[in-house]
Amino acid sequence: MMSFRVSVLVDGNPVATHEIVRGKYSLGSSSNGPIVVNHGEVAAVAAVIEVTGDVVFLENRNDFPIFVGAEQVAPRGVAEWRTGSLVQLTRSVTLGLEAVGANVASVSTSEVAAKKSQNSTMQIGVIILCAVLGYYMLANESKSNNAGSGTGDGNVVQFDDVIKGFELAGGSDFEKLTYEERTLLGYLTEARSLEQRLGKAGKEQTLAAYELVLSSRLHYDSQLKSDVATQAAEFASHRIAVLK
Repeated sequence: MMSFRVSVLVDGNPVATHEIVRGKYSLGSSSNGPIVVNHGEVAAVAAVIEVTGDVVFLENRNDFPIFVGAEQVAPRGVAEWRTGSLVQLTRSVTLGLEAVGANVASVSTSEVAAKKSQNSTMQIGVIILCAVLGYYMLANESKSNNAGSGTGDGNVVQFDDVIKGFELAGGSDFEKLTYEERTLLGYLTEARSLEQRLGKAGKEQTLAAYELVLSSRLHYDSQLKSDVATQAAEFASHRIAVLK
């Protein structure tokens, strides 16, 4: 009987493995599930894995899209999970899959971890471009050229200025930015897009997104040398103060 090994990685570091065979397995932070991922970003039931013969499928039980390999899977969507490919479950949590049945070439946990940086870079790039584009579409719809605090205070850093700073540092496609800078920019533009799209109804979600910007800034502090990182943190801090 074919069996597989699911590897759980947090920030690229393997923390647990689980062997699975034919059947269905719920995966999440709930201690009642067969595959427990004890992490604050993971929902009680974040995914359901089904093994059918030598094929593995994964159902996204989150209320947001995830990546299975290079494929984006919508909430309640299902995708085939091929051995060697990664599942980007949350910003910090990644899953790897390897076949452990007889006569099957497998991908080691270390190889899965090594692939995370490449896949995360691609996905962060997608987040950046989609979030920036989404924000400017919202700004155009509202016919507002001020993407900053909305207070008219010239002493407060404006969102447009932060984006322009990232463009100057990384080029029009942000290709010159470091991984840490791209990550920070992705979080910032996602938070701003949430604020514009959800308004007051999404206050708590927006606050959490801006707080992630600040925690990311602190986490990557030694790798973030440019002034744009400071501007991004200042903008996030100001929006948190305004929203509260």
